[in-house]
Amino acid sequence: GFKGTILNVLSQSVYIVDVFLVSYIAGPRFLGLYVVASSIARLLWFFVDAAGTVVFPKLVQTSDKSNSKNIIYKLSTFSFLISVFGLIIFYFVGEYLISLSFGAEYEEGFTAIIILMLASPGMIFYKLINRYLASTNEWIKSYKAIGISLVVNVGLNFYLIAHYNIIGAAFASLISYWLCGYIIAKSADFNFIKLMFSKDLLKG
Repeated sequence: GFKGTILNVLSQSVYIVDVFLVSYIAGPRFLGLYVVASSIARLLWFFVDAAGTVVFPKLVQTSDKSNSKNIIYKLSTFSFLISVFGLIIFYFVGEYLISLSFGAEYEEGFTAIIILMLASPGMIFYKLINRYLASTNEWIKSYKAIGISLVVNVGLNFYLIAHYNIIGAAFASLISYWLCGYIIAKSADFNFIKLMFSKDLLKG
């Protein structure tokens, strides 16, 4: 519906505003590096996007908020562990994979990719909790989290890109993504630490 469309526009703005600002401030050479870096880092979102789509109908159908939250905790912890595992693997073989897939000239973007991968968990938490809130028709909390994240992202990008190019853009995402995840977790009464380390993951 309309509420979901507005939220999607805000979310997409957070995801791509850094690309436009890198192009505007740093120029086309850094734009190419950053587009590749962003594309690689966001592969970590694949599982959480798929899981969120699958679990959403179940969240809508149940009236047990405690059970719904437990589902989110399990998916969040699993997604967090996947992102950590992916980061570790990429740290050791990433430069080789970049050179093989895109060319040696793109290895310059390796550090930016690592930083963007470190940023991913914050957005993973947002994506999952947003599904939970959508299932209960609580949109304001999602608007608040993504809106503040967008403002912070833009402000940091203007300063950091001017001084540090794509490394600055990556750090802007790191800060704004984790801030987004933290705000939505607190607004929806989720334990932020439990989103990363839920014991319920090992339960049936």
